[in-house]
Amino acid sequence: MMTAALVCWLSLQAGMPGLPGFAVHGTVDAASGVEVALLDDNGFPVARAQLGAGGRFEIRVAEPGHYRLALRRDQGYRILERVHVTSSEPVVSVTAARVLPGEAAAAHLDPAVSAARLRGGIPGKAHAWFRQAVERKGRGEEARAMELLEKAVALAPDYLEALNDLAVLYLHRRDYVRAEAALRRAVELDPNSWQPRMNLGVVLLEQQSFRWALPELNQAWRLAPASPLPAFQLGRLHLLEGQGEAAERWLTRALDLEPRFPAARLLRGYARLLIGRLAEARSDLAAYLNQAPPGAGLDDVRQRLRQIDQTLGKGLPPPDQRPK
Repeated sequence: MMTAALVCWLSLQAGMPGLPGFAVHGTVDAASGVEVALLDDNGFPVARAQLGAGGRFEIRVAEPGHYRLALRRDQGYRILERVHVTSSEPVVSVTAARVLPGEAAAAHLDPAVSAARLRGGIPGKAHAWFRQAVERKGRGEEARAMELLEKAVALAPDYLEALNDLAVLYLHRRDYVRAEAALRRAVELDPNSWQPRMNLGVVLLEQQSFRWALPELNQAWRLAPASPLPAFQLGRLHLLEGQGEAAERWLTRALDLEPRFPAARLLRGYARLLIGRLAEARSDLAAYLNQAPPGAGLDDVRQRLRQIDQTLGKGLPPPDQRPK
């Protein structure tokens, strides 16, 4: 069985994907001051920036994945280019981006704006506070970002994006009560937006409410089967419950979608260790050491590798299964 110490470490270290930051930067053929964003598979803007002089921009995201670079236009977005961010290519450059042929007239609606406008719209001041919060959060000023998001939500209680981002900041502080309340409101506003639903599952998971977290994470996966993040969180849930085989299946699915996903590689190693597949566990943990950011629980991983090597060295598995 997994030790209590390991369960605690997983809870603390893997509450969120835990990947280093990634950057998409370059130039866009548009005027300065226009908002540029990265959209996920559901058209949800996961990160934003304002174009600078000469159309220059830089957007940072926390997770690898497939995104669409887009310009804000009226009440929606116009797609510019598709970008793929991976751990092996943490910085993606885009030069002189233009609206994609065939998509110039297609407005990709912001789910937060479209859902909220049904309830009377979002005041411009709330939008301004939200944009400022995104900028502050990008600079690591989470306390100030939280203040701005709280002001935005107080003025516009139906502002889905602000609710989601505010809940993530509450989660960072382990303020689970306020995080859960904000996310439940976000899910009520747009039941088909996968990110608030996944984050709600994570908040419940952090409180060890596995029974309630599972349906939220399952629904997030159904809404975004092309994203590795719901599969990763489902794998983490099963691992924390000691269900190694189920955890291994979900984490493998996450890695199939994003092969260079260090946190998923790490947890699959622990899942395989739990079910006794030592050679495969060793392969995953060794790969994690090569991919992980500095200080990301590396001492524990090295200790686990030494223990596996000692066990394998005693000749317990067949020789053809031993690591080369």
